[in-house]
Amino acid sequence: MQNLAINFLVNILIFISEYAITLLIMQSLLNVKLTFNCKNISIIILAILIMSTTDFFLHDYFFCSILIQIELIISTAFIFKPKFQDLIFSFFLEVIFVIAYQLIVVAVLNLFPIKPFGSFYQITGNLLSILFIIISSRFIPFHKILRAITSRSILPKFIIFEGFLLMDIIIVFATIDIHNFIESLISFIIAAVIILCVNYVLFLTEYQYKKYENELKAYKEYLPIVDELIMQIRSKQHNFDNQLQTFENMPLIHKDYDSLASAIKTYTNTVYAENRLDPIIKCNMKLVAGFLISKKNQAASQNKQLNVTLADDFIYSALPEYKLITVLGILIDNAVEATPVENTIFLDIASQNNQCYIKIGNPGPMITSDFLHNIFLPGYTTKHAKNTGHGLGLPSLKSIVNNNNGNITLSNEKINNINYIIFEVTV
Repeated sequence: MQNLAINFLVNILIFISEYAITLLIMQSLLNVKLTFNCKNISIIILAILIMSTTDFFLHDYFFCSILIQIELIISTAFIFKPKFQDLIFSFFLEVIFVIAYQLIVVAVLNLFPIKPFGSFYQITGNLLSILFIIISSRFIPFHKILRAITSRSILPKFIIFEGFLLMDIIIVFATIDIHNFIESLISFIIAAVIILCVNYVLFLTEYQYKKYENELKAYKEYLPIVDELIMQIRSKQHNFDNQLQTFENMPLIHKDYDSLASAIKTYTNTVYAENRLDPIIKCNMKLVAGFLISKKNQAASQNKQLNVTLADDFIYSALPEYKLITVLGILIDNAVEATPVENTIFLDIASQNNQCYIKIGNPGPMITSDFLHNIFLPGYTTKHAKNTGHGLGLPSLKSIVNNNNGNITLSNEKINNINYIIFEVTV
């Protein structure tokens, strides 16, 4: 009876140290300072007593682990009062971090020739874990890790959940009877393969979801521009109907052939000039067409001219349309930013070898080795006021191009006796 009481007290000491680990990690993850008021102290004491009693008297390890984890979640919920999502994922992360710390502790303890054993081994390991947690929490922003997971899509959440399950499986494996090890190992491998397959499917689903989400965002952003172009075309169509009526009435005004022919020729030139559509509108990528026309208007509002030339009405690119708009946007914005007023920017777009070829030039400096070295560095910007060329968003541009097997080259050209800096992008 006395030994039973001693063992129970030792078990309580173990759970005090383990609960301290949980509180320290949860405090760092939730970025909430633990207050030791009467309510919290009562919850902590009650939780430790319940968990130690559960562990001491319940001999089914798997069922016992589940109960203790539920008790941990409930007690920490009352202490820290976090949002439900933060509570669940902070607990998942806590289990993962605890196993990681304990693996470090085991490695440290194995360095010593005299190793602790039994309950003393557990308490020693837990005390070392507490020390490591206190030190690491000063340097690692645990709360930012939790925020990054909870604020993003479902995939990182699912991966954290899998990590939690994997840690639990490792704990269960540590208690497996050696006689059933092979059978358990086969089950573990099957479960791991299933998890990998599910991850693969989820990754593809997430990728497609992001792709469609970005495309939808691009459509929402640039469809108003396309709608405006349609309204302009309808307006031109209305004017053209009136002009056709004028043609019909010309024979009533001009009775002789020569005056009629002269009037028709003069009026035809006027009608052609008024109804001429921007060739960009024929582009197969309607969002790109609307985007380019809006950029031309934007440049014109700054007293700068953006000349756009499409080699063909059909543009081909391996990039989704929204990403191609991103590439064009970075190049055009930089060119407009670097160009003085009353100057011209030239933009040529073509398709080459199943890729989109973009050439853009604006008045700029001579390219030097320093310029080439710095131009794609994050934070490096160049503006005309400082007698330089491009810079805004170019690290992002380079990343997109490199990730899609593209190419970027820079050069100088003389156009109308003005030095131009030329960007050529194939993507």
